[in-house]
Amino acid sequence: MSGYGTARSINEKNDVIHLQDYSVTIKITLKRYIALLLDFWFVFILAQITSFLGHSQMEIYGSGAKAIVYFFIDFFGFANLYGTPTLNPTWWYMTLAFTIIVIMPFILDLYHRKGVLVVFLSLFLPRLLQLNFSIIFWYLPALVFGVWCAKERIFEKIKMIHIVPGYIGNKIIKLFILSIVLVCLYYLRNTFGEWLELWDMIIASAITYFCFEFISSTSFVSHVLKIIGKHSMNMFLTHTFIFLIYLKSFTYSFHNFLLIIIVLIVDTLLLSILIEKIKTWTHFNMLKNKIIKYILKTKVK
Repeated sequence: MSGYGTARSINEKNDVIHLQDYSVTIKITLKRYIALLLDFWFVFILAQITSFLGHSQMEIYGSGAKAIVYFFIDFFGFANLYGTPTLNPTWWYMTLAFTIIVIMPFILDLYHRKGVLVVFLSLFLPRLLQLNFSIIFWYLPALVFGVWCAKERIFEKIKMIHIVPGYIGNKIIKLFILSIVLVCLYYLRNTFGEWLELWDMIIASAITYFCFEFISSTSFVSHVLKIIGKHSMNMFLTHTFIFLIYLKSFTYSFHNFLLIIIVLIVDTLLLSILIEKIKTWTHFNMLKNKIIKYILKTKVK
């Protein structure tokens, strides 16, 4: 979804990232990196302040000089990369998120030059070179495939296909086919697990297509998802605290998977709204913009 969303955003803005104009590329990349890092730091600091509700820093990071090193590795979002302790296991994604920001200009530029060949390179080259299969190489094919889907407008083309006459009937048939495809992909993923990056690439694309075909055109659901999307960063960074520490008993008291998910979404959304209020009270966003402007030495739009 990250690859698809970024590439589609660039398409809509009629913008093209070329590495030849490296100064602009560096500024765009650095701006995104700093903005994400500062938002992460805000939640990180709040989590550290409230850590007494769960595990203390000493329980997580240990003691002595090593604990300080572990703390700052976690602080910069690279605990997953180095395999060091972290206050929140869900923060593994920060390593991937920071990496995506850095490599995305290279992927877009390479795709502009080589086209769909980049998808095959991302899938097979790490295996041919026998690279250490870290989380980055695991998700790289899905990222590049998302770029291809956006650049070639694959989902738009599929949406234009009419299998049967009539809007409702066409949607039902497509949903039925997509459901069968997802079930088959899930079976293949469990059966041929040595190619997880391939199956995850296709499954992620199928889910993204589902959202594009069936959800984006539904005004109410789309509106709700836009609200959740606005808070998705905070929700992702804090949801583990909700169901494992802060509200564990309350969350699991409903004894129903669907209800638990709904309660977790509502709780994390409310927590995110509170976090954004704290940002407003502390003038965090103003400070963030000033920091970015200072580092880039240019006006941040």
